[in-house]
Amino acid sequence: MMLPEHVKLIRKWYEKDHFVAEPQLDEFDFEELAQTAVQTHSMVLIHYWNNGESFTVEGTIKKLPVNTPYITIQSPQGDKRIYTPQIMKIHLYDV
Repeated sequence: MMLPEHVKLIRKWYEKDHFVAEPQLDEFDFEELAQTAVQTHSMVLIHYWNNGESFTVEGTIKKLPVNTPYITIQSPQGDKRIYTPQIMKIHLYDV
């Protein structure tokens, strides 16, 4: 039997243990990889951060607008917009 206070502390500990720090991707590296991916229509695997958790999406970069901080990824699950400062890594690969 667990007391409600113990359950609350365990939940806080679990959230803190699985928290991922905000990424710091070099802007120059990001631009170079993203431009290459758009020009060659290469498949990319993007690891990004959102609200303390990390996520992964696979697809091709559909849009890389100059004036906005978002990129659009076309994946089998549909189009996804990702805020560029949240991107941790971009992996390019050929199909």
